[in-house]
Amino acid sequence: MFYFKFILMVMVGNMLNLDKLVDVLFIKIIQSSYLFYVAIFLLVFMLSFNSPMWLNSVKSFFLVPFLIFYIARFLVLYFVSKPPGTLINLYLFSYLCVIEIIPLIIGIKFAL
Repeated sequence: MFYFKFILMVMVGNMLNLDKLVDVLFIKIIQSSYLFYVAIFLLVFMLSFNSPMWLNSVKSFFLVPFLIFYIARFLVLYFVSKPPGTLINLYLFSYLCVIEIIPLIIGIKFAL
């Protein structure tokens, strides 16, 4: 999935003339994803030792941390990658929407 995402980022980045940002954004996406998934794994792992019955009661709230993470990552990537002056904000916003928001919407649709 990460390779497919990188290929998609390169294609969209070339269309919007953002090819210099693709490598930096991809590394930031990988770093933030690894940190988030490790934190979630450790949290679930620690909680499952104490009482595994909590899994049945929080199934409906399982998507909330993921939604918060992806929205926060979108905002952070937007402000980190926004160069001063030379880039039209619409290009960067549409690039981040294609790379971050649309796959998130599709993933939520399949999860529900």
